Amino acid sequence: MSHSVTTKARARQGACAPLTAWDLPSGTEPRHANRKASALDLIPSGIRVNAICSGFVDTPMLAGALAAPESRAALCAKAPIGRIAAADEVAQTALFLTSDATSYMVGALLSVDGGVVIE
Repeated sequence: MSHSVTTKARARQGACAPLTAWDLPSGTEPRHANRKASALDLIPSGIRVNAICSGFVDTPMLAGALAAPESRAALCAKAPIGRIAAADEVAQTALFLTSDATSYMVGALLSVDGGVVIE
C-alpha cells in the first residue's frame, strides 16, 4: 500500500492529555487545532497526520537533569510506570505510525508517557 504519513512528536506539555476544548490547559488549543486542521486538510491527498505525545525521554536534552540521582528519581516518580522513556521507545511509536497497521488512523494523539496522561 502506498501512502504518506506525517508524524509529529512533542514532549508532554499538557498538550495531549485531554481531548475536549474545555479541559485543555491554557495555550494548548492551537496545537490541537493545528493537528486537526492539518489532518483534515491533508487526508484528501493521502497524507495522514497523527501526533506522538511523549513524557520524559532519556535524550541529550535531559542529560543534565538526569545526571543528578535526585532529579532522575523526581522525574521517574512523575510517571506511573516509574521510569524515564528510552528514545527508541518513542521512535518505535513513530515507526508504527508509518506502517500499514495504521492506514486508517488519522488525527490521532498517541501518548507515550509512561501513564502520565491517565493520572
